[in-house]
Amino acid sequence: MAEKKCLFDRLVYTDKSGISEFYVVEEATGARIAARGYLHEMKVGMRLLLEGVTPPGDDGFVSYESAHTVIGTEEEAVLTLSCAERVSEKIARSIVQELGADVYSYLDYPDIFKKLLSVPGVGAYKADAVIRFLETQVSSNDDYVWLMGKGFCYTSAMQLIREHGRGTKDAVLAEPYESLYKRRADFYLCDSVARENGEDIWSERRVHAIMQTVLEENTEEGNTRICMKEFVKRCVKTSLWNGGTAVPDEIVSLYAYDWPACEVEIVDGEEWVYPKRLKQAEDSIASDIGRLCQSAVRLRLPEPEDYTRIEKQTGITYNAEQRGAFRMFADGGLVILTGDPGTGKTTTVDGLIRYFLEVRPDAEILLCAPTGRAASRISKIQSKEKGSA
Repeated sequence: MAEKKCLFDRLVYTDKSGISEFYVVEEATGARIAARGYLHEMKVGMRLLLEGVTPPGDDGFVSYESAHTVIGTEEEAVLTLSCAERVSEKIARSIVQELGADVYSYLDYPDIFKKLLSVPGVGAYKADAVIRFLETQVSSNDDYVWLMGKGFCYTSAMQLIREHGRGTKDAVLAEPYESLYKRRADFYLCDSVARENGEDIWSERRVHAIMQTVLEENTEEGNTRICMKEFVKRCVKTSLWNGGTAVPDEIVSLYAYDWPACEVEIVDGEEWVYPKRLKQAEDSIASDIGRLCQSAVRLRLPEPEDYTRIEKQTGITYNAEQRGAFRMFADGGLVILTGDPGTGKTTTVDGLIRYFLEVRPDAEILLCAPTGRAASRISKIQSKEKGSA
């Protein structure tokens, strides 16, 4: 296999998996070459270095292991390196003057980190930033094909390659469950990669990934918590998705108490497991409801003549439940009206507003709705004098 310096000529086709067929012109010979592979940046006239190029196949296309743009001048090299995090143009120029303008060749140095540290003004953080940036600029065909072969979708594969560059495969194998937490793959894909790489079936990170999966599935079912017995049962079942030995109940229970991403609470003698973020959200909502109830503005209870007057204004005759809403509203605090479409929630709110303004005519009222359609519906039942939606 060889390397070829080329000019990008024309894109022919990119399939759903992200593999492209394109033409390049070899700089040395002027020959037009048909190539097939992953290339994350394509501009006509762009100079490319294709590495690990194989001879043409029966269809006339060559393949390659990786590709990156070719830096032609010192100024191009400086501009390229200054794109790395916290690397100024001055620092980039010092690096180029010390190590040369072929910045992508830096990745081939076995001691590149040490060489970068020898440049004045470059510390460990900037050296690492330069290496990580250069790695993300290399289109690694092997890594891409490996990801797609494992079952990663195109979008997830692109995100991983942009983040890790040509070290993508090594990064995924080192932290196989990271894609689960970043929502790039489900547990079953991550676990298959981990198990093929020798992951211990009882490892802490595998058990955490199983727990994360069960909690997410429970949340998708509309729940904010799950009882410990059911949680353990589902975790054990998930651990057996591809055969093998089940994770013991005791390990799941122990990790549930120790893992920062979840919280266990005992309610009426029963253990309940919450995702930490949902538990915090629930506690915050409960606190807000308590605050609203304590800061209630109480009104005088409505008399029969109040109902009669408001019913005449609105053209509505309120039933017993709707009249009960008036009494709860007058008592202050937080009132929640529920009911199917057409049961009179909106017309009841209209009557409540009228009653409130009769008792407190100087009050300002704000009506809120989660959608534009709902806000439009609310605006039709209140006049400009009542407030705004």
